[in-house]
Amino acid sequence: MPRILNPMIGLLALLASGMALAKDAQPLQLELRYCQCAAPLETQELSREFLAKSRSLTVTLLPDEDAGRVTDKEFSLSYQLQAIESGVWQLNYTADFHHNSSHYSSQSQVRLPQDKWLKLFGNQSQEGTSIRHFNLLGRIVAAQ
Repeated sequence: MPRILNPMIGLLALLASGMALAKDAQPLQLELRYCQCAAPLETQELSREFLAKSRSLTVTLLPDEDAGRVTDKEFSLSYQLQAIESGVWQLNYTADFHHNSSHYSSQSQVRLPQDKWLKLFGNQSQEGTSIRHFNLLGRIVAAQ
């Protein structure tokens, strides 16, 4: 009998500790920045130009919801988020951007480490002598 009870007790203890961790987990936010400008990301510091020109969206991630949609005037993003390991998330998303004659769409699945900016989508095209950009960056941070 003890051999049967021990695995069951272990499983119950594991489930209880997981529930306690989820209950005490710090709330998170998904930060998004997008713009029709260049977005160099050699370091984790965003360039002043990108910060000045980009629009910012922040989504508070609720513990009991792992999917959602965020919209702005010309931008929308549907997402599904799943914890892969401690501090690393899998983000599945579909994004659309419409502005005047510009339209960009992206659909992807990425690994998003917590507290690190990641370029989710980038596009560069040339029209005549000018170069047009569109960039979407994201990160997951502790809610403030």
